[in-house]
Amino acid sequence: MTDDVKRLTLLHEVLHAALEVMAGSPDWDDLDPKSQKNREETVIRTFESPLLTILQQNPDLVTYLTS
Repeated sequence: MTDDVKRLTLLHEVLHAALEVMAGSPDWDDLDPKSQKNREETVIRTFESPLLTILQQNPDLVTYLTS
């Protein structure tokens, strides 16, 4: 894996963990079990790349948020 892919994968997994903490394990009641997992993946994948880009392009923001 390239370093960029490793970073994106790590962020992806961190977002799964954050979703678990924020919402518990979402059950997406209206969906069958396979679709439930697909929905969570879609939600995470939708903002993993833009979020990583924002963080990479705004080091002052990262410093401010983590200080």
